[in-house]
Amino acid sequence: MKTEHFASWLFPALSQKIPRTPIAVSRSESSTMEIPDYFFFIDTNASFQRQETDSMTRISVSLLFKIRIISAIISAVFLMVSVATVFADELETPKSIMQSITEQVIHTLQTHQGQRLSESEQKQIEDMIVPYVDFTLMSKMVLAQYWDQMTPNQQREFIDLYRRQLVQVYMTAFSKYSGQTVRILNSIEVSHNPPIAEVDTEIVQTEGRGNIPVSYGFIKERSGWRVYDVFIDGVCMNLTYRDSYGRLIAKEGIPRFLDSLRKKEESWTLPK
Repeated sequence: MKTEHFASWLFPALSQKIPRTPIAVSRSESSTMEIPDYFFFIDTNASFQRQETDSMTRISVSLLFKIRIISAIISAVFLMVSVATVFADELETPKSIMQSITEQVIHTLQTHQGQRLSESEQKQIEDMIVPYVDFTLMSKMVLAQYWDQMTPNQQREFIDLYRRQLVQVYMTAFSKYSGQTVRILNSIEVSHNPPIAEVDTEIVQTEGRGNIPVSYGFIKERSGWRVYDVFIDGVCMNLTYRDSYGRLIAKEGIPRFLDSLRKKEESWTLPK
């Protein structure tokens, strides 16, 4: 292999712009290779410099080859990590997500059963759930036609207020925990394009009370599967809030509606 090809492989842009003056460097008794002058930065007319840099030539080529190998190894590692991440995403299904969240939340609630959840414990539970919920999509569905009538700042504020409200609702329910468990029933594909699935669960009550069916609507996004709706005993949460908020906005207008949500948030306290 001629070294000019080797140089082009290493630095294609460099090899195209800088003139090459090949010189012979013995690699073995039976082979020679040509090395471009720009590898050495020496005067091609000075023969004594050629001799002195013969060993440097071998070191330079060896060093460049090692750099190329190291770069290839690093690239391969990044590729392996990327493939592993994609593979992990494929293994994470709506049902497995629900199973994981349920187990973590129930474990935390059982540990503190009969006690008021502290702020840190509520934050711990919130961190288990919130990353798997698409509050932006839920907000758009809840506001329906009013979403496009809001300014970007109003939209961002509503997403935040709506998230806080839902978190508070769930924390209030968790504060009344008395040994209930959650049974994961099944997962069905609702739509292939876009990828939408539904996971059916059942809250198993204590003291002979009837179980409560709860279904979760999932949509697959670039970041993975996310919850976009909840059906409690057949009642759609998004539609319920859409009806309630829609009447308020139609009556008060968007600014006053957001103001009322802000005031409601200020009145929220930790569940007693």
